Amino acid sequence: MRPSIVSSLALIVPLLMSCGSQGGTPVIYTNPRCAVFTEGFPDAPMCTYAPFVPELKDIIAADKIVAEKIARDHPRSSICRSYRKNSWADYIRQCVGIINEKGEPLLWMNYICAGSREDTTGYWKKKIVYVMGGGECYFSGSVNLASRRCEILILNSAR
Repeated sequence: MRPSIVSSLALIVPLLMSCGSQGGTPVIYTNPRCAVFTEGFPDAPMCTYAPFVPELKDIIAADKIVAEKIARDHPRSSICRSYRKNSWADYIRQCVGIINEKGEPLLWMNYICAGSREDTTGYWKKKIVYVMGGGECYFSGSVNLASRRCEILILNSAR
């Protein structure tokens, strides 16, 4: 029997919240709008790996890798349709970078709809946003910049 998404998320969310304190002031980029945190990569075992602060070119590369993954694996999703309309500007981003045990840079990307409560209040610039549900307004992925692969993609369920 396959576990439900809700039960899977119930196991994953505590792990996501256990890694790091999200310390320090994040770096904020304006185009694309992105807050770069130095702690809080959402995988508890990775907490011991070295942090890396991505540059704007890394964020843009990760966007492209995530978009390709969504287009390939979820072509009917509303997120994919948004990307095809070139409206990725409709999303703000949060990211955390680490160097894994192989010395490869990994970038976790959290995408949030522009105009959402997290955007209008500025919360996205202060703390990593964790959402259960939320449809196309919230999704995330982990990108290995060395292999140019999206290793994890989490599309949230409908509201």
